[in-house]
Amino acid sequence: MRETGFLDRTIRIAGVEYPFQVFVPAGLNSTRPHPVILFLHGIGECGDDGLRPTEVGLGTAIRRTGRRFPALVVFPQAPQGRNWTGTTAVLALRALDLAIAEFGGDPRRVYVTGLDRVSGRVRYTEYPGVGHNAWDRAYAEPGLLPWLLAQRREG
Repeated sequence: MRETGFLDRTIRIAGVEYPFQVFVPAGLNSTRPHPVILFLHGIGECGDDGLRPTEVGLGTAIRRTGRRFPALVVFPQAPQGRNWTGTTAVLALRALDLAIAEFGGDPRRVYVTGLDRVSGRVRYTEYPGVGHNAWDRAYAEPGLLPWLLAQRREG
């Protein structure tokens, strides 16, 4: 029986071990590849506990939907004071590759979302009167996940 839920994982880069989390939905069908979402947290979740990135944004939304969440989700964690460039970008991409290999993710259906600067086609929604934590409301939108998973790489 395959483990499900938020799972602890680590990756070693240049002799340094970095913790990260992978969310594996219950009932994951191992006979076909699954979509994979890479969640890039904001500055407030930096650190070395491997947990903080799952406590905001998409992690909160997953906990609300639980078993119904239809994708693997990778939650790398940037070290304190770092952003998603250089070694930290390498960390995120290697964690993504490991999760795809371990859990049967589909490398043709990889999606990036987060609280920091994320490139590619975007969907912009503004919530009047909502401040800094607008991501909670965004990830709770019923149409967001279907829209995200409907996107396909061109070419």
